[in-house]
Amino acid sequence: MRSATGFIFALYGIFLLLLVSSVAAENVNGEALEPSSLTLWQRIVSSVKDYPWQSDQKEKETPEVAHRRSIVWQRLTMATVL
Repeated sequence: MRSATGFIFALYGIFLLLLVSSVAAENVNGEALEPSSLTLWQRIVSSVKDYPWQSDQKEKETPEVAHRRSIVWQRLTMATVL
């Protein structure tokens, strides 16, 4: 119940942040300032647009990483058993 409340609170916070960032600001004299040419969402999209989300190259896993991963899975399964 508490985690659901925290999640809802976070969603409302994000919504409020987006709402506040999209409202046009006014300066001290009451004149409307030029709105930003890009909204927050457009800035986010432009920053991740060229990120290589998929790659044809296979990830090479080192023995150390494989060992750490197996230890983490062992601990997770033991935590669920206990």
